Amino acid sequence: MGLFSKNKGSLFIRCTHCGYTTKVTKELFAKILGAATVGFGFKAWVGFLFAGTGFAMAICIAILAGGVAMMAYAKTIVEWLNKRYSCPQCSNKSWDTYEESELELLDQKEQEEDMKEFFGGEDTVVYFDEKIRVAFEAGIKHAQSEIAIAVPFINKSIISEKITLKETLQSLIVDALKRNVKVKILYGMKKNTSDDPALQQARQDMKSFFAELRHLSKNLKIKEGNVHSKVVIYDKKYMLTGSFNYLSFGGKYDKNTRKEATNAHYEQKRIKPFYEEYFNF
Repeated sequence: MGLFSKNKGSLFIRCTHCGYTTKVTKELFAKILGAATVGFGFKAWVGFLFAGTGFAMAICIAILAGGVAMMAYAKTIVEWLNKRYSCPQCSNKSWDTYEESELELLDQKEQEEDMKEFFGGEDTVVYFDEKIRVAFEAGIKHAQSEIAIAVPFINKSIISEKITLKETLQSLIVDALKRNVKVKILYGMKKNTSDDPALQQARQDMKSFFAELRHLSKNLKIKEGNVHSKVVIYDKKYMLTGSFNYLSFGGKYDKNTRKEATNAHYEQKRIKPFYEEYFNF
């Protein structure tokens, strides 16, 4: 979204083959025509475009004015580009034009469709063993607004060491916070005098983890509860739930490792009850 917020009223072109997107500017035309134009004044620019592009004078002036003026000639401009400008990413010459608001909506829709496909659309997808951890971390990378995790245990080494993907889980969470994504973590089982050392250590690990990250963002919320569920909800739209403990098991398997299974859901009727039960804090 950041690409577009600073370019209100601008015209963009997007490659229909690979999605490469760029803003339409006078410098883009200069690049296509192979000219060095840094020192051009307005009249020189108009003359340059008029002579080089073959556009009518009104279109050349609109290109320099930008915004609504250029959008009025978007069809003519994209037809010209489709004949002369190869996509820097895939080398095709097939462009569509978009206003910045249209491109924002398209970008959002494509991300949502990617996530929907990843989580099985309207159906339930089942992940087993190593694939669960990969799905969990991929969801963190794709989340746009919120990541909500409920687990009974935490093992700090699982968060801070490399497990499946190149990045550590902690770095993925930090990246999400930097993207202004909210992160909620509900963990633990009710404290009592019979707690074994592993549970006591889990509480200490979570406190340590929170202490390291809480200065990064107010969007990080961690709550000690009394849960044995293993649930992750992304953007209140996508959910992983099953036997896998996301913050205390790294996902490495051998012949002696217990089998794990996790369901991935997209249906709101399944997700809403879980969110209301665990993450209203």
